[in-house]
Amino acid sequence: MKYTGPVFGILFFLFAFFFLQYTSEYHFYIQEQNQLFQNNGDYVCMKLQAPGGVSAVLAEYLVQFFYLSYMGAFLTAVLLTVTGLLTRSIVKALAPEGEWPGVYLLPSVMLLFIHFSFNYFVAGTVAYIWMLLFFRINLFFPKNSVQVIGGLISAVLLFWIGGAITFLFTGCWLFYLILYRIRPFYSIVGYGLLAIGLLFLSTWHTWAGEYRFIFLPDAYFQSRLVPEPVIYFSWVVFPVILFLAFLLRNRKKSSLREDWWMLIPQVLLIAGVLVWGIPTYIDKNSAMIKKLDYFSRTQQWDRILESCEGPLTNYLYIALANRALAEKGELADRIFEYDQKGVHGLIVAANKTHLVSVLLSDLYYTIGDVAFARQMAFEANLSALGDHNPRMIQRLVETNLIFGAYPVAEKYIYLLEQTKAYKSWATQHRRFLYSDEAVAADPVLGRKRLGIPENYIMPVDGYDVNLQRLVKPAMINKNPVEYLGCLYLLLGDMMRFKELIETYYGTDVLPTLPRSFQEAVITLSETDPDYWQTYDIPEAVMERFMVYKKQVLANKSNPGALPGLLRRSFGDTYWYYFMFKLN
Repeated sequence: MKYTGPVFGILFFLFAFFFLQYTSEYHFYIQEQNQLFQNNGDYVCMKLQAPGGVSAVLAEYLVQFFYLSYMGAFLTAVLLTVTGLLTRSIVKALAPEGEWPGVYLLPSVMLLFIHFSFNYFVAGTVAYIWMLLFFRINLFFPKNSVQVIGGLISAVLLFWIGGAITFLFTGCWLFYLILYRIRPFYSIVGYGLLAIGLLFLSTWHTWAGEYRFIFLPDAYFQSRLVPEPVIYFSWVVFPVILFLAFLLRNRKKSSLREDWWMLIPQVLLIAGVLVWGIPTYIDKNSAMIKKLDYFSRTQQWDRILESCEGPLTNYLYIALANRALAEKGELADRIFEYDQKGVHGLIVAANKTHLVSVLLSDLYYTIGDVAFARQMAFEANLSALGDHNPRMIQRLVETNLIFGAYPVAEKYIYLLEQTKAYKSWATQHRRFLYSDEAVAADPVLGRKRLGIPENYIMPVDGYDVNLQRLVKPAMINKNPVEYLGCLYLLLGDMMRFKELIETYYGTDVLPTLPRSFQEAVITLSETDPDYWQTYDIPEAVMERFMVYKKQVLANKSNPGALPGLLRRSFGDTYWYYFMFKLN
C-alpha cells in the first residue's frame, strides 16, 4: 500500500495527458496565441511588481511552449499531478494512516474542469500549487505560536507570489489552527488583521478594479467576463479535505484487505466526478473553430476543406473554408462545393470579439485588403486575453511593411524578437525594414503592395465598394475580383455580376471565367445561348445544365422532393444554390 500514492499519481498523469491531448489539442494552441511572453528583464520585472506576479510569470513561461505539439497537454497534466501529490502530502501529514486518493485527487479534477475554459489563466493553477506548497511547509513547524507566525509570514509572501490565492490559504490555515486549537484567539485576530491590511493595500494601490479580483479565483479569469461556478470548486474542496483529514487523524492502522476495500469507493467517486464533469464543462461548442483556426494559422488549407465537407452550421466555418479555397486559387471554381449560407459566410460581420477579429484580419489579408487586415489585427491584439497575440503582431509587421510604415513594423519586430517561438521569424523580416526594393521583390509582400489602391479611403457604403477599389485590370492577385463576383452570386445580384464580368473578362485579373461564374452566366441568360459563347463556356458545362434543367422539368410536379433529388448530382453548382438556397 505504500506505493498506492505514487501509482495513483502516475495513473492520473497518464489519464490527464492522453485525455487532454485527445480532447483539447487545439485549445492549447489557442491559449498560446493569447499571450506574448517576452524573455527579457524589463517585461518580467513589470509582471513581478503586481500581486501574483510570480505565478503569472511562471504560467506565461510555460504557456509559450503550447505552440509545440503535445506540450500543452503534457505541461497541464504535470501541473494537475503536482497538485494531487502536494494535496496527498498534506493529507498524509494530518492523517498518516491509510491512502485516500479519492480525497487528494479532488482538487486536481476540479482544476481539470476549469482548464477547459478558453478564458481561464493557467496562473490560477500555478498559484494553487504555491498555496499547497506553503501549507505543507508550515505543517513542519511545531504546533504552537511558530505555526501562527509562520502562516502570517507565508500569507504575505504568497500574496506577492500568487495573488488572490492568499485568501484561500489564509482561510484554510486559520481553519486548521482552530481545528487543532493552536492559539485560536490570537490566530483569529492576527489573520483577520492581515486580511484587512491586504485588502486595504490592494484597493489603495488599485491592484484590482473589483473586490472579487482580490480575494476570489475570479482574478484568474478574463476580467471582462463573469466566470462559471466551476472556477470555485477547487477552492471549496480544499477546506473540506482538511476537515476530512482532521476526522481521520486518529485512525488506526488497518489490514491490507481493509485498505483495498476502502480504495474501491474512492476510485468510484473520482470516476463519477469525471463522468459528470467532463461532458458538463468540456468546451464542445468551440472545438471546431479552434481546430480550423489552427489550420488557418499554419496554412493547412486542405485540412480546413476536409473538415468543412458536408452541412455547416456556422458562418465562421464557411468563411474559413472560403478563405482556404482563395489561398489555393480555387474560390470561384469550387465555392458551391461547400455549404454556402449567403453572403455572411463569405464576409463575416465584425463584432469586436477577439476570435472574429483574428479571422477577419486573416480574411482581409487573403483578399488583399491590407488596410482592413491591419485594422482587424490591431483590434484583435488589443482584445487578447493576455499581453498581445503573436499571430496578430506578425500581421501588424507584414501590413506595416507593405504600407512602408517601417518604424511601426520595427517596433513589432522587436517585440517578437523577445520571444522563443517567433524570434527567428522576426529576425528574417528585419531585412525588409527601410528597403522598398526588398519588399517589392518579396512574392507576398510585394504583390500585396501592388494591390493597394491609390488615395485609399475606408468606405462606409458597403463592402462591395471596397472590393471594387481593390480590383485592377492589370494585377496578379485575382482574389478581389473573385470575392466580389462570389459576393454578387451569393446575394443573387445578377445585374452587378454581369457588369463585373463584362468589365474585367479577358483582362489579367479575369482572363477566363471560373466554374461558378460560368454557371452564373448561364443562369442570367438562360434563353440566350449565344451570350454563353461570349465567355467561352465549355461544352461540358452547357451539357450539364441541360441535364439539370431536364431533371427540374421532369420533377416539377413534386416540388417538395426536388431539392433532395437534385442535391446529389448538382448540389455543387450555382444553379442549385440560386434555385433552392438563395434567400
